[in-house]
Amino acid sequence: MTSTLPPTEDDPYQIQSKFEILRVLRAIEKGGLLLHMEANQGNDRIVTTILDIDLDNNVVVIDTANKEEKTRNLLQSEHTHFETSVDKIKVTFQGPTPEVVSYEGQPALAIPIPESIRRLQRREFFRVNVPVSEPAMVILRLNNESKSFLLHDISGGGLSLVDESQTLAEVIGTHKTESLLELPQAGSFVVALQVARTETQQLPNGKQIQRLGCTFIDLSASTQMAIQHYISRLERQQIAKQRGHG
Repeated sequence: MTSTLPPTEDDPYQIQSKFEILRVLRAIEKGGLLLHMEANQGNDRIVTTILDIDLDNNVVVIDTANKEEKTRNLLQSEHTHFETSVDKIKVTFQGPTPEVVSYEGQPALAIPIPESIRRLQRREFFRVNVPVSEPAMVILRLNNESKSFLLHDISGGGLSLVDESQTLAEVIGTHKTESLLELPQAGSFVVALQVARTETQQLPNGKQIQRLGCTFIDLSASTQMAIQHYISRLERQQIAKQRGHG
């Protein structure tokens, strides 16, 4: 049983040390922490727990779904995603199709011990400015019209956008489902946003614009990872520029 998802070398939140990976997995197991499992591109989700870490067979044994149909769906998924929180730090890892095993006389599922895990501390929500030379955009559906707004900054938890026409003040606190987020070199993603706050900014030419802070609502694991990769790339660009290499 081998993992089909190799580690991503440029992920700053990734841990590849086998010792550290086992330490985190054992903390999840011993703490009885709930493990959120996604399969079939997020269409199937269950909450499970780690039953055992079997070093002899190099697998993590997890509990099955409480419904046979759910378990069957999990067994048909090419990839699986797991997420939990350890000491208030978000932990995620990937796996291939699970296998059915027996644990203490009961059916269970097993995946290979992951080659890497991602541990997202508070830095996940560090905001990075979007360069004007490489603009990113959000397209919102307002009054049956699609309107585009430039991003000012973005983090793993949300973004702020520039409302030059000051048309968004009335949407504070509302959910804007199926907003389209367009990130250069990363792709386009359908996301749900909640507009949380607004502030007025005066430009050097005297013009006033609004900046709106938005939070992401229930991001899928794949979109979350893509956004984090985009943020990491911007951070590397900014560091290179500060060092005189950009």
